[in-house]
Amino acid sequence: MNGIKILFKEKLSRFYALFLIFLIPVLIIANSLWRINVYQNNMNQELTNKTQIVAAILSSSISDISTNIDTLQQKLVSIKQANKEIDEINFLRSSDVGFSIANSTNSENQGVIISDADLAKINTSGQPLVRSYVDKSQKPQKRFWLAANPVKSADGSTMGILTVRINTDEIDAISRTTITQSLVLLVFTVFIVFLLLINYFRFFEYFVNFRKIQQLDKMKDEFISMVSHEVKTPLATVKGYLDMMFQGLIGKYDENTRQHLQKISANINRLDILVSELLDVSRLEQERMQFDMQPADASKVIANVINEIGDQAKNKGLTLEHNVPKQLPPVFVDPDRLHQVVENLVGNAIKYTPSGKISIDYVLDKGDLKISVKDTGIGMSVEDSKRLFERFYRIKNEKTTDISGTGLGLWISKTIANHMNGDIVFESKENVGSKFTLILPFIKE
Repeated sequence: MNGIKILFKEKLSRFYALFLIFLIPVLIIANSLWRINVYQNNMNQELTNKTQIVAAILSSSISDISTNIDTLQQKLVSIKQANKEIDEINFLRSSDVGFSIANSTNSENQGVIISDADLAKINTSGQPLVRSYVDKSQKPQKRFWLAANPVKSADGSTMGILTVRINTDEIDAISRTTITQSLVLLVFTVFIVFLLLINYFRFFEYFVNFRKIQQLDKMKDEFISMVSHEVKTPLATVKGYLDMMFQGLIGKYDENTRQHLQKISANINRLDILVSELLDVSRLEQERMQFDMQPADASKVIANVINEIGDQAKNKGLTLEHNVPKQLPPVFVDPDRLHQVVENLVGNAIKYTPSGKISIDYVLDKGDLKISVKDTGIGMSVEDSKRLFERFYRIKNEKTTDISGTGLGLWISKTIANHMNGDIVFESKENVGSKFTLILPFIKE
């Protein structure tokens, strides 16, 4: 059931991501087109107002001379010449058959009879009219704004109708340029957004896969923790019986049997170390490892480590030096975890040093106590140094073939040191030796 829910959530999340990929560009396009339409409507309204104002001003300016045909003609021509945006001006008078053009800036229009319901409406109501139209007779076709305004006498009667045709070429060109630029910007924006959404979808897939990996990693940690706990108990039992046999509590046995038992004990100890390290890895990754932080004398903790594993160095003929200064400030650590870290560092030094010596020294540097474990062992190459603190990484060459280990000890030690507000650094040279330094802040008096 949980698997079905997870699958449903994943499908829903992917559908949501795809929905966004299409929805957001569509919304951007719709919003841009709506704004372009609003812009065009505003421009048309401005042109309407401008044309109406021009027609009203012209009508009032010619009302006194409308009866004088020659004077009116000169007036209309001079107005057109002074205003490039005015394409044509006509003065119409009412007749029995419609409206005749009495005066016009276009000589071809004079005397032309026009029968138009809108003109008749203006003549009777006295209300002006403004509209746009496209002159299809011109090539290419042009758009104009036409204002028809009644010309009234002093007593208020309508003497005729003045029509003014405004050329909108320049304004339309500006509008087309603006709209074209807006559309180009829109296409570019949609393209960028589309790319971002595709990347988002890819990152979303990565996120889903990352969550799956996290879940698998958690299951792996839980499995390792469970198996390690289950293995720990029988290991302890086997070690207990081996100790009883070594002590002669179960019965006597010959030297050959003792040698076999010692081999069994060594392998049991190796397996116990492996299980313990796996448990530590699981606890550290799941933040379940407990730290009992308290002031401690690092030299005493390290002395205990030397007492426990010092025989290993003696058996290999190594000199193990512990150089403790007279005055050493305490450090705030978990003594058991400090013991574990130092045991790992010293144990590694013993394992990887065929001959020579191992020295443990202390240096106070500002607010830190630096505990160094230096050996004259096989050292390591620069390439091996880069991956030294990775989990399960072990240096593999002819010199390390017979050296056992899991590749977890240094990772565990460094992680524990970090949890105690410290760190582990190292320097190494192949065939010369290595120096590992545990850095811990000391308590200032």
